[in-house]
Parts: sequence; C-alpha cells; structure tokens
Amino acid sequence: MSGEEPVVFVVDDDPAIREAIRSLFSLAGLRVETFGTAQEFLRIERPDAPACLVLDPLPHADPARRPPERWYPAPR
Repeated sequence: MSGEEPVVFVVDDDPAIREAIRSLFSLAGLRVETFGTAQEFLRIERPDAPACLVLDPLPHADPARRPPERWYPAPR
C-alpha cells in the first residue's frame, strides 16, 4: 500500500446529493472527489491508495457492468 492519503469517490448525478456527501466525508477529515457520471469516474487515474466508492445507481448505467475487483481488494 502506498503512502497516499485515503480518498472517497462519490458518483451521483444530483449535484445537491454529491455536495452533501462530499461535505459529510470532508467533515470527517477525508479527501473526497466527486463525479456526475460513472463515465467521468472511469476516465480518471485512480491513486494507489486506500479508497471507497459511493455510487448512486444511475438510470443510464448498465447494471451488468461492474468495476473490476482490482479496484477494491478485500482485506484479509
């Protein structure tokens, strides 16, 4: 694991919800990055750091497509 600070990724198409979630996690002292679409999130280079993804089920997302498991290794 790298020395980068943990990050919370928030994907939601509603700007008010994105801001509310961002504020909540920021108040807890966490770094937060927000995105309006899943496509925006998928285009970024994700850090080699602990991360959490808060994902709203978006109406135009393909439910059969899920993030590769390499993005969220389970702790042992």
